[in-house]
Amino acid sequence: MSDTVDNNFQLIVPKVFEGLSTFRNPKKYFRYKAFHGGRGGGKSHAFAIALVSLAAKQEIRVLCCREIQNSIKDSSKRLIEDKINAAGLGWFFTSTETEIRGLNGSIFTFKGLFRNLESITSTEGIDICWIEEADSTSAKSFEKIIPTIRKEGSEIWLSWNPSDEFAPIEQLFRSGTPPPKTLLREVNYKDNQFFPSVLEMERQHMLVTNPVLHKHVWEGGYIVAENALFDQESLVWQKDFIKEGRVRGDWIIFETYNLRHRYAIGADVSEGVGRDSSTAIVFDFTTMEVVAEFESRTIEPDLFGHELFNLSEQYGGCLVCPEVNSCGNSTVSKLRELGANLYLRKSNVDKIKNLKTGHYGWRTGSNKPTMMYELKDALVEKEIKLISKYLVKEIESYDADNIKVTRFDPKQTRHYDRVMAMAIVWQMRAEVAKTKKPDIAALQQARINSLRAKSLQ
Repeated sequence: MSDTVDNNFQLIVPKVFEGLSTFRNPKKYFRYKAFHGGRGGGKSHAFAIALVSLAAKQEIRVLCCREIQNSIKDSSKRLIEDKINAAGLGWFFTSTETEIRGLNGSIFTFKGLFRNLESITSTEGIDICWIEEADSTSAKSFEKIIPTIRKEGSEIWLSWNPSDEFAPIEQLFRSGTPPPKTLLREVNYKDNQFFPSVLEMERQHMLVTNPVLHKHVWEGGYIVAENALFDQESLVWQKDFIKEGRVRGDWIIFETYNLRHRYAIGADVSEGVGRDSSTAIVFDFTTMEVVAEFESRTIEPDLFGHELFNLSEQYGGCLVCPEVNSCGNSTVSKLRELGANLYLRKSNVDKIKNLKTGHYGWRTGSNKPTMMYELKDALVEKEIKLISKYLVKEIESYDADNIKVTRFDPKQTRHYDRVMAMAIVWQMRAEVAKTKKPDIAALQQARINSLRAKSLQ
């Protein structure tokens, strides 16, 4: 059996995607091929067709990845197999449980970035990397995967439906000047010559019944809250105070510690699925503004406890209040172990053992509507300054229906983790008010004594 194919197999790449077929053409070389847009544009199908066509004609190594891939069923493997069979190339390609191989040496592998970053970074010789659903790819994943695809003439293909203007993919390609040698193209249903009539029927129905959602789903616009909880005019005022801040790992620091001020930290602990993130907001109750924020989709709950403790120490050992859920309990345990100034929700006295016990952290349940409406009132009254553009954007897009959600749903694709952390820290205002004002003279003397002690060691 021949290990080559002729050019008679039927794989038609729609005209709008013709740029995908220029691989190894030095006159039309693009390092990045980035296609974004709404549903029905045919992005995934076109990418799969182009890759199968290239892999049949020449030996290439293709890495197909996405941020979250819990199993091979979550990957694009089945779609690529369908295109192989549709072209009558089943004799040429062999599909195993985890990869697809061609008789000419071509190979497709499938990985989830979130759980396989370290193993992927050691991968050699990748010709084309396709990052599917790139809108959910974290900044950390981009930082790791881009330098990994380093073979001369290699390409990185990206396809996504835009959701958030501050998503890493948007910051990388659409918010400013994209990287050199980038083919950036918007593709929607109007550009798909094979757009099926059944989808057109669905599209027209949504256009009539929900034009706001239609703009996102079918026209590739960013997500806008259909039923916004927070007053949009008050958020326009907030944008006047936005700062870039200083990035330090997963933290963004807007203002450093002032020993005359009072602080607290609110935290939402991640379940580690999809878009869910562990987040924290450090709030200055003296100036009434956010001074730091944290966001990570990869950190373990106990390590998050370390992060919260370290930053609490940097802000004068301020009060820390993580939300208590299945993961939050691990964070609370670590904070207690480290001796953090942890929010005590409820204290009990065991009269038999003569011991004082307590329940630590914040528990969200039927009190969630109260939390959110109190935060809303504070924004309307212009009591607080959010400072963070990411926090402003989340609050701007927060849907009122979300206040009914009190349990984690792994199928949920839109999370408001920063909003939750901000709502929690705002609940700490009464606790912070109970604390005594810092004794500046005593703190300064303690610092002097500490420096003297270190000099004598």
